Amino acid sequence: MTGVIFLQKNKFDIYTMPPGRVSEFLFVPEVIKELDIIDRDLLDNLVKLFVTNNKIPACNLVIIIAENACFTRDIQLQSPDSEVAVEDIAKEFVDSVPYEKIASRNFPLQRGIRAFAVNEDFYLGIVSAFEKMGFKIDGVYPGLAFGNLIGKDFVLSSSNSELVLSTARSQGKYNLLLPEERAENEQEDHTVGEGVSNAPEQVDDYVIEKEEPVRKKSNKRLFLMIGVFLVLIIILIITILNQS
Repeated sequence: MTGVIFLQKNKFDIYTMPPGRVSEFLFVPEVIKELDIIDRDLLDNLVKLFVTNNKIPACNLVIIIAENACFTRDIQLQSPDSEVAVEDIAKEFVDSVPYEKIASRNFPLQRGIRAFAVNEDFYLGIVSAFEKMGFKIDGVYPGLAFGNLIGKDFVLSSSNSELVLSTARSQGKYNLLLPEERAENEQEDHTVGEGVSNAPEQVDDYVIEKEEPVRKKSNKRLFLMIGVFLVLIIILIITILNQS
């Protein structure tokens, strides 16, 4: 059994079966304000109370991020040679989003891309609150990944939740719970319903691998030690020769 959370700027709606209806959770400024979590402990407690009062059973969930809960920018491709420049502009846009940790994806347009960015802590706070209640989060997806199905006027309902879930199964590359590099390699038949126990932790885009520089540093230190040893040998030989 899988349910849907539609995460918006000022609230989230959730549909599961049972209870077979949409329940609304409104954000209060003391907990979430301007797409940022103010008090995570209070959020956990309020989600627990919300789940209990609405008799929502623990199940697998898919989270969809609404258009008003993220940042987007359309970047036009001026010429075939400007593709790299478009990617650079998208990265600059993502870097300008005023949060410490940003998750991002690029969506293809007819002539260019639509850059998407969201505060990672915002949706991970919701993920964490539900996981503590025994739920499993199969994925977090931008609403943009669903095309015309989820637009500005989208309202979650029992009639469209199944369509959202079936569409999510083919949108693995936009799953924000996966690192972008791995998400791009996901099969188109990515299955929703396996839970988050096997999902890696979310990482920031544009992460630079750190292991190789450490290896280089170790090699440099080894060469330095060998050099010092050779110098000491030479000094010892010269000292012996002078004494003889």
